[in-house]
Amino acid sequence: MIQHKDSGIIIRGRDFFEADKILTILTGKRGKIRAIAKGIRKPTAKLAGNLELFSYSNLILIEGRNLEIVASAEIIESFKNIKKDLKKTSAAFIICELLDKLLNEKESQRRVFFQTLAAFHKLNSSEGLDLKLIIDYFMINILAILGYRPEIKKCQNCPKPITAKNNYFSIKHSSVVCPGCAAKEDFVVPISLENLKIIKLFLEHDIDVLDRIRPKNLSQLNLFLEMYIENISEKKLKSSKFFNMVNQRQE
Repeated sequence: MIQHKDSGIIIRGRDFFEADKILTILTGKRGKIRAIAKGIRKPTAKLAGNLELFSYSNLILIEGRNLEIVASAEIIESFKNIKKDLKKTSAAFIICELLDKLLNEKESQRRVFFQTLAAFHKLNSSEGLDLKLIIDYFMINILAILGYRPEIKKCQNCPKPITAKNNYFSIKHSSVVCPGCAAKEDFVVPISLENLKIIKLFLEHDIDVLDRIRPKNLSQLNLFLEMYIENISEKKLKSSKFFNMVNQRQE
């Protein structure tokens, strides 16, 4: 039997048979994997606390025919502040769903792993920071890592440098377009010069840059990124609806 020692973040779990669970894990060395945790739902299960959703743990995994088997798990970080706060939980669901949709299994993605870890640490420790900013930062950086970095400096049709206060983004061409060219495009969303500058900051700095950013039109930035993600993944993010519902109820 082949064993793998790795660390990983639990991004999804579903019940299997009477006492087992199938976990989707973003690992540090081998990317996204699926593994079965046998007997984890029994009251006496020793590994249960180390394999909760969003937990970051050291793992020993045994290769199986279809699924790997979790042989051992030791918690590194439980991210307890995320789990006890419904708003933070709903934000973490979006991050996990995005990873599950965009990543292929067993493809090493070290940069994605560290971006995810940084996002979870920021979610866990943030106080007063708009959680949508954390989600937006994570979205644009993951897309860039996976080869979907948007063109935000010049119009893809002219190509003229972007200087106008109000511009548009071509979802189809993954590029900003000037107001004059936007009329020729079928699938564009408005985006301000300020939000283009914020995206540039997201791509050039680590996640702590969020502590000094306060967008005037965050809803526009959210809309742009959600549509961009949906175009790439060809599916809506189901967890966005839950996030919006939770935040509307608690405002």
